[in-house]
Amino acid sequence: MEKAQELYSQALDLFGQNKLEDAVQLLRKALEINPDHLDAMEAFGVILGKMERLDEAIEIMKQLTGNAPDWIMPHTNLSIFYFPSHLFCTNCYG
Repeated sequence: MEKAQELYSQALDLFGQNKLEDAVQLLRKALEINPDHLDAMEAFGVILGKMERLDEAIEIMKQLTGNAPDWIMPHTNLSIFYFPSHLFCTNCYG
């Protein structure tokens, strides 16, 4: 599990350098090692959103809202991702 955290940290550094595809690759590896790494999953979704891969980002955030329903960030990110994607809905979590 320590390796997943290391990859997550490296991915955040790459994200800060705007090396988005490289960051995505490291986050994929981190999530292969530890699929329950919620911070890595959230970062993965945020970066996909920044890359305008909104459908993928939305699916990740929906998964996170199920895994961590009291965590506000996935809900916030969903609202951000739904707006430009024109996927306005009355039941976004259904």
